[in-house]
Amino acid sequence: MALNVGLVSGGAGFVASMIVGVIVAGKLGGHVEDLDAVSQTYLVAFFMAVVAGAAVGGAGFAAASALASRLTDLSLAVSKMGRGTQAHVRVSGNDEISVLGRALGVLATDMAGQGEGGGDGAVVDFDSKVRELRDKTLPEAIECLPGFEVDAALSAGSRGGTEYFDGKLVGDKVILFLVSSSGNSAAATVAVRMARDELLRVIGAGGSARKALTHTNRVLHRNLPRGVCAMATVLELGEGTVEVYQAGARVPVLLCAAGELEDLTGEGLALGLDSGPVFEKGLRSNTIEMSTGMRIVVLNDAANRNEDFVASIQDHSPKNTAAFMNMVLGELEKDSGSGGLREDIVLMTVKRS
Repeated sequence: MALNVGLVSGGAGFVASMIVGVIVAGKLGGHVEDLDAVSQTYLVAFFMAVVAGAAVGGAGFAAASALASRLTDLSLAVSKMGRGTQAHVRVSGNDEISVLGRALGVLATDMAGQGEGGGDGAVVDFDSKVRELRDKTLPEAIECLPGFEVDAALSAGSRGGTEYFDGKLVGDKVILFLVSSSGNSAAATVAVRMARDELLRVIGAGGSARKALTHTNRVLHRNLPRGVCAMATVLELGEGTVEVYQAGARVPVLLCAAGELEDLTGEGLALGLDSGPVFEKGLRSNTIEMSTGMRIVVLNDAANRNEDFVASIQDHSPKNTAAFMNMVLGELEKDSGSGGLREDIVLMTVKRS
């Protein structure tokens, strides 16, 4: 913004100064017969216009930079409030932006009073309610097909609560999914819970993973405000194969075989962003032939960012799934220290036994 304002104001200053200079030089030229003197007059007018344009542009850039810095501070504060983290709103002056900053400060304080935080900081926290709602619905165990080992677990952090996983055995297939959101706002919480419920509804009725995703996308688009969405990774297990779908999910699926780790990323829009046609056209699955001993791991974003956790997954992937889960989650708990985890860690895995 500052650069644009500086360029526009500088250009305007140059043009205005040049017009004035040309008019003045023209009037002076009418009384002078020496052409060299007239040319020098126009040259002086040009240089004065350049100087004036630079001065005006510099002043505009400085003023816009100060304004942009204050707007950025307010934007960061609002973003932190939306994520449920501590937000301090800096306020100075008596102009309109200062008024907006003070209003945001009051809002942050009011929201902090409704959460778990206190003191003079603006802490927004819906996590306890969201976690309670989420934890009541997480499955204790997931049924599986013969020849496969399936397990999933969540290690709770001090923040989080907008991620769900589940799975159903329906006929000759098992469908597993992990749904998440891009924040902890009320709208994001509603979106991810709605996505979980609709996926289970279609899967429980015998629908395929693709049908469940397309149905859920339409429901979210119809019932949520524009721009609100949920992300999902879905695995559909058949006999010897796994279909992997990712709807807006940014975390790659991990393929573990013979001690090697490979990333697999699917294509697809997030759930709820499109009314249907674009979503269905962009949703593409990856088919994996599951050889004996191969393991697929699905993580949430917080788990994927933990490099030690991912390395532990690679180290213990050859073990049977029960031992794998115990070892990986045990090391995670040990590494978290006395303060515990800050963010929820979700781990879902399938292995061909």
